[in-house]
Amino acid sequence: MKINPWFLFTSALLVALVLPSLIQDGMFMDGMLYTSVSHNLALGKGTFWYPEFSQTSMTFFHEQPPLVFGIQSLFFRLLGDSMYVERFYSFLCTIINGLLIAAVWKQFHRESESKNLGWLPVISWIIMPVTFWACANNMQENTMSIFVLLATLFLLKGITAEPERKKLLFYFPAAGVFLVLAALSKGFPGLFPLAVIPLHWFFFRRFSFGKAIVYSLIPLVTVFAVFAFLLSSDHIYNSLHAYLFDRVVNSIQHVSTQGNRFHLLSELVQNLLPVLALVVGIVFAGRRYSAELFSSETKKQTFFFLGCGLAGALPLMVTLEQRGFYLVTALPFFAFAFASLAAPALKTALDKWPQESKSFKTFRWISLSLLIGAIAFSATQTGKTRRDQELLADVYRFGAVIPRDSKISIDPRMWNDWALQTYMMRYFSIHLDQFEQQHFLLLDKSLGQKPPAGYSPVFTGTKKYDLYEDVTEHPSGSGDGVD
Repeated sequence: MKINPWFLFTSALLVALVLPSLIQDGMFMDGMLYTSVSHNLALGKGTFWYPEFSQTSMTFFHEQPPLVFGIQSLFFRLLGDSMYVERFYSFLCTIINGLLIAAVWKQFHRESESKNLGWLPVISWIIMPVTFWACANNMQENTMSIFVLLATLFLLKGITAEPERKKLLFYFPAAGVFLVLAALSKGFPGLFPLAVIPLHWFFFRRFSFGKAIVYSLIPLVTVFAVFAFLLSSDHIYNSLHAYLFDRVVNSIQHVSTQGNRFHLLSELVQNLLPVLALVVGIVFAGRRYSAELFSSETKKQTFFFLGCGLAGALPLMVTLEQRGFYLVTALPFFAFAFASLAAPALKTALDKWPQESKSFKTFRWISLSLLIGAIAFSATQTGKTRRDQELLADVYRFGAVIPRDSKISIDPRMWNDWALQTYMMRYFSIHLDQFEQQHFLLLDKSLGQKPPAGYSPVFTGTKKYDLYEDVTEHPSGSGDGVD
């Protein structure tokens, strides 16, 4: 069986954009924070509904719903404490997302000659900058996107399933369950595939308006039913109540990272530029072979997926806390839209390229070589550090002498140094304490602060921080060093 060279090329591109960065030490703070909470859960610190970051900070971590922490903690239980565990998990999520994107495409285009172009939306998705950045930084959106795509796949399968009871009793309820899992991964934004059925009816009219209502209500009712069941437990209710009001409502009312609510639109446009360039190139190449590239059906497909993508992106603007990676779960739908637009031109061009030609066989070998090269180059990045080099150099020195599960003192002005907090917690289970005097004291060199009497430096030649140890006869608050 001959391997599709486009599959090889797509795999090579995905590996090249994600793995060389992911495999190196250093990670965006949010990714390290989520990893630390997941790792703690694997160690028995906190519970599924009440995870813990640190003994001194966020002893009940309700910044996000708990599902991703629970899933990732299983990987730590199975694979151990290595920093490559979270990297394996993040890369696995990337691969699963890519496979699901291809599966959704094949299902949607099942009656079209474009159904075998499943690699096209995968390329369109992975070349968006925030996509491969999120994949390389263990963002929770990577996991939520899996459930969003599964829900979409089951909704699309349900539309065409026969007999009717299979739609009503299996596909649409299953889609609702996946939507619950998406919401438990990172909140309400995971519910946006509820728009798939209404938008499908609006653009294609392949079932009646009455059926559109029924098909839409089944996953919606499933979502309500599952959450009603979960919230009947006081234990779960209190956990999700804290997330909803302490995190979500507070974010909407008080947290602001941008000056206007349309910042994410700018982020969206910037991330779509590489895909737009790809589509323009494909269309211009296809025009050599066909003058009619944008049929009525192609336009409907494009607008359908654009509508789904906007259903995932626009609600994020309700708050001024906006970051580009929040768009990650909506981006596959924009990839579907642009790929649908380009597919007729690409199919026309590829039909003119015989698979038995020498150039096609050469392309297959080039694609395989690119994949092998991307994997080999990624392997050479093992042991390197991509960010926070000086900070990590200090963290590893400190972790070698401070007992695990110790509390160490810091200056209160260092409290918001979350990169320091997350690395110390993830790699050495060290808790930073801004209030009580502990046996070890850590100070940021940039503060120019002298340690209290009785503290002696542990190291010389550190990069960013100085570590001091209480050398008096009765040190206060020393950790017991037990993991």
